[in-house]
Amino acid sequence: LSAEEKAGGTYYAFLSDGEMNIKKAPCEVTQCAVMLSDNEILWMGTQNGVAVAYKSTDKCNTFTKVGSVPAIPGGRLVSQVSCAKLKNGRVICIFSSMGELFISYSDDMGVRWSLPHMLNVKGVSLNLCMRADGVMALTYVQPDKKVSIRSMISLDGQYKWLEERALVISTADNCRRPYTTEINGKFYTVSRQRFAGERESSVVFTLWTPHSDDEEIIDEQTENKKIK
Repeated sequence: LSAEEKAGGTYYAFLSDGEMNIKKAPCEVTQCAVMLSDNEILWMGTQNGVAVAYKSTDKCNTFTKVGSVPAIPGGRLVSQVSCAKLKNGRVICIFSSMGELFISYSDDMGVRWSLPHMLNVKGVSLNLCMRADGVMALTYVQPDKKVSIRSMISLDGQYKWLEERALVISTADNCRRPYTTEINGKFYTVSRQRFAGERESSVVFTLWTPHSDDEEIIDEQTENKKIK
């Protein structure tokens, strides 16, 4: 890519016919794409402070905008978005606005979305990961006196979110977006941090298992699948 091409925007790379292709993403993307089916890929990002959904049916060669999440009342802008497909086929979207997390759902693969609902936590740089059994892990950075990587678990990925827990507590000046995946039924979170005076970042690996026996539900919604 030329210097002009690299300036601004988000790029992604994919293999096509054995060759690596680099293309500019259709929106500002901070999260990996989600497989909806064998030939459908959903990518969520932001445009002009709004969470938008793009879909590809040709193995990432092109993306078409299919919908956007309703704006948060008060004119608040969306800065980061993460999404996942639930076992029931529903798509969940969680995004950050002014350091607070909001949640929205789509029952038609990203075309229409429910009105955003605020979660009772503060955080940025979020990431969603769903385990094979449907348990959802939300990891994020909570900037306070000691920057921390925290997590919240939902047993159904929708209406019941358990109390947050700290995965990593650090005094680093810069703590980067955590990325979580599943390994043999456990969650594996990778994050980066850089302390004052260090030229290179260090990497933190955390292997953890949700424990629900002693956690209280802090956010519960009544089921309402009507998309507004």
